[in-house]
Amino acid sequence: MYLPKSWIIDRQRCDAAGVPDDAPLLTKPRVAIQMLQRAIDARVPFTWFTADEAFGQVKYLRTWLQERDVFHVVATRCNDEVCAHDIGHGRADEYAHITLSMLALAWLAAVRAAEQQKGAPTPTASNSCRSAAPKPAG
Repeated sequence: MYLPKSWIIDRQRCDAAGVPDDAPLLTKPRVAIQMLQRAIDARVPFTWFTADEAFGQVKYLRTWLQERDVFHVVATRCNDEVCAHDIGHGRADEYAHITLSMLALAWLAAVRAAEQQKGAPTPTASNSCRSAAPKPAG
């Protein structure tokens, strides 16, 4: 459970709420990691993890997700270092193509996983992109 630091240091408040004395101070990203690990351990099916910049700028969370091959899309600051398996790494603003490549690869993997769950043929990059394009109006 996430408790802000103001709660952890206020023992009277914690006692009144039934928070144990040994409750650790966990950041929201640490709580997210615990929740995701429980989901992975329980084999809960999920395809993506998404988060806003408050989570995305936390490098240890992004690293944890990559090490476990969890597809993710997170907002981050332009000067954060980003990396992708077999693609490269660098500042987000200098390596926007990496971010776009990561999104494309993650999207394709998610489409493939979804299609395999349905028992449909696995799409290739070329026909997945064409099938996802909006039809012209008119």
